[in-house]
Amino acid sequence: MFNCSGAYLTLAGHTIDGVGSALQFYQQIATENYALTVLDVGLPDQNGLVLTEYLRNNTEMRIILLTARASLDDRLVGYSSGADVYLVKPVDFQELSASITNILGRLNAFPAPDKNTSAEKTSPVVSSKGHAATQPWELDQLTRIR
Repeated sequence: MFNCSGAYLTLAGHTIDGVGSALQFYQQIATENYALTVLDVGLPDQNGLVLTEYLRNNTEMRIILLTARASLDDRLVGYSSGADVYLVKPVDFQELSASITNILGRLNAFPAPDKNTSAEKTSPVVSSKGHAATQPWELDQLTRIR
């Protein structure tokens, strides 16, 4: 499924692979490796929180949850399921893009050890092109400003 947010993210420089159901998502991640997913909690065939738990327990994929559920309890359940970011609809596309860029920038600055030799696709089913930090931060205690 490719919607307005997908169009915006593409214009913002992200690469999108979209699906419309949990089943399609499972099929997609069986053949492709992704660094990040933007996941709607309200999927037609499975609760997105179940999929979030599966991803957290079985992959290194980062997870941005989108939902209309805005209560503190709902957000806490989302985070305890494994979400890295929990955004409540309606989501501002600029905030979503910034969240993606931020997470992928941290991943590229401090890459995890490679679990296999196949290349990981940095799409999410969403990814960033050219927004990653090229060098990790370094503390220079001699020249820092006080």
